[in-house]
Amino acid sequence: MLWRHDKLHAYDGAAEIYDGILDARPVRAGGIVGEIRVRDGDKVSAGDLVIRLHETVTRANLQVITRQLDELEGRQARLKAERDGAAEVPVPRALADRRAEPEIQEILGGEQTLFESRRTARTGQKAQLSERTKQLKEDRGTDRAATGQGRRDQARQDRARRTARALGQELAAHQQIHGHAT
Repeated sequence: MLWRHDKLHAYDGAAEIYDGILDARPVRAGGIVGEIRVRDGDKVSAGDLVIRLHETVTRANLQVITRQLDELEGRQARLKAERDGAAEVPVPRALADRRAEPEIQEILGGEQTLFESRRTARTGQKAQLSERTKQLKEDRGTDRAATGQGRRDQARQDRARRTARALGQELAAHQQIHGHAT
């Protein structure tokens, strides 16, 4: 705001006083003027409250940021539970006092659902890898028995070794990502 003795000019900025004239300076945050605390001809001094911004936009921004922080708290709890192999996502301390609020219940419920879904997917992947490894071992044993005295079909064994090696590497990477062995 720019306050002069003759009129009030709209200006998005902070103000300083020079020779009795309120001079506006740019700032990063603006808003809607909710209250003008001075009138034409009023004397103002440094530090005087001249205007008060309306709180609606600020409160809305605060709600958005608070929601984002709550979601990040929930996500962090889920990721830690996944990393640690927990049975469920614990309620983060930052959200514990507000867990009865519908917004917090929604966040925690969503993270628990995602946690369970991802755990089920990992369990299925592990089962598939285990079954494939078992099949490869059986194939290798069948090949040895069929050829007698350790003679094997070289092409089949090479293919099985490559597949087993690839599966072993994939399993090792999977275990490293999830921080524990199967």
